[in-house]
Amino acid sequence: MANLRNWWLTAVWHHQERWARLTFLMYCAMYPNSVIAILANLIPDEARGFGGVLLLLQGVSIACYLYTHLGRTAWRPMSIIMLGALLVEYVGATYDIPFGAYDYTTMLGPQLFATVPIVILFAWLMSLVGSWSLMYMAWPTAPRWVRAVGCGFLIMLFDIQIEPVATLINQYWVWMQPGVYYGVPLVNFAGWWAVGTLLATWCDRDLLRLMQITRGQIPFAIANLVGCTGMFIAMNGQRGYLLAVAMSGVFLLVFGIILWRWRVVAQPVGSQ
Repeated sequence: MANLRNWWLTAVWHHQERWARLTFLMYCAMYPNSVIAILANLIPDEARGFGGVLLLLQGVSIACYLYTHLGRTAWRPMSIIMLGALLVEYVGATYDIPFGAYDYTTMLGPQLFATVPIVILFAWLMSLVGSWSLMYMAWPTAPRWVRAVGCGFLIMLFDIQIEPVATLINQYWVWMQPGVYYGVPLVNFAGWWAVGTLLATWCDRDLLRLMQITRGQIPFAIANLVGCTGMFIAMNGQRGYLLAVAMSGVFLLVFGIILWRWRVVAQPVGSQ
């Protein structure tokens, strides 16, 4: 008990990242029961929107993390990502560009402009900061455009995992013109790559400064991506979506290789 109390006081309550870590711990507390309920097929249809609560907690933890280390300037990357996501999701759901023809259901809760669920903006914040951080770990000295393109690829890989969960299992959104990957058109993934690359380019300077401030630490945002991937494996595996499970395996393999390289090969902060 003494060790647990010391861990709580030093690693959470008196740590400068207290609010980010507390929010993430709330997510972690709900995580095991969620996975068990998924594997046992105990989640009723009316409770499938609970995944939005988990996404919200993850996004809020990233927002707290950014504010802890960047102070007031954290609003710049947060605004770029969340307002950019709102714009592109609204255009996408209204005019079918750049992801293809889709509409959100009411499963994820309140929507902005009766179109885009609020929680989706936090999901973009979590996934983009996590993907950028993972790309930084892979190549700290890469030019900005390389980091951005790599971030776009990683966030696309993240979406490849989530699509069967979001559309076939939880019905968070519906595709009007089904495609070849579990009913998802391939243009959707090209859109995720393009939007991810663009947003990463615009907020690269602030995120690079974040890495300078937290030098030597494994970026906090990556834990959220890994947590989501575990959930996707459970849900896709339970439904027999083996290709989606394989794509999650690819993501974990990429993560493992990057983590090994990060620990073994110490490199300086990236240059512009």
